[in-house]
Amino acid sequence: MSKRTITLAVFSLNEIEGLKVVGPRINKQKQFLERIIMIDGGSTDGSIDYAKELGWEVLVQPNDKKGMLNANNMAIENCNTSHIIFFSPDNNCIPEKISEIYEKLEEDDYDMVKVSRYLGDAKSADDTLMTAFGNWMFTTAVNILFNAKYTDVLGIYYAVKKEIFFNTGIKRVLTINTHLAIWCRVLNKKICEISGDEPARIGGETTQNHWYNGAYESYTIISLFLIRIFNKNYFFKYLKKD
Repeated sequence: MSKRTITLAVFSLNEIEGLKVVGPRINKQKQFLERIIMIDGGSTDGSIDYAKELGWEVLVQPNDKKGMLNANNMAIENCNTSHIIFFSPDNNCIPEKISEIYEKLEEDDYDMVKVSRYLGDAKSADDTLMTAFGNWMFTTAVNILFNAKYTDVLGIYYAVKKEIFFNTGIKRVLTINTHLAIWCRVLNKKICEISGDEPARIGGETTQNHWYNGAYESYTIISLFLIRIFNKNYFFKYLKKD
């Protein structure tokens, strides 16, 4: 068995429609996964029972720890493999990319492998003019301010070494994707992007507040840049561990 093992963390809240489409396809990728865990926010549409029928482990968030941030933390705390993949079951993530992620991890000791919606011919079916511009703007800002070469900073689909969450100063916040991208770059982690479409969402409209998320992304990027400029030891103490 490879020394690189992967936990797939599926985040769900009443996602039965998407689960019925992507669930069986995920199971066809089981040879590349050590564990499949569904973190559920308290679904009432049959999502939990369906995930169990698929043979997945299911962890239901307690009433006092709901929300995406707590779901991320629960996934990280319950991961006992070398890598973790965060996965949305609403059809935005293509299950067949799991094998490609695995192959990249086998090819080299990458700390993070991101599935980019804007690399090569990849595209996002859910993009609007507003979200497309926002993704371009924040990715460009990270590339300029941190001398990076990302094509998709905000993308939610990636594999990352579990140890990064414990051996760096990364904050487990709502902008965790951007935090990861910046920390991995500043600490000279090995990063790889592969192209992958973002198909249209199944099962309703997103509930994200783009203005709030945009403001939070801006705060994250600017604050980490200022810390890097004026408090270099904040990052340097983690660089010394490598």
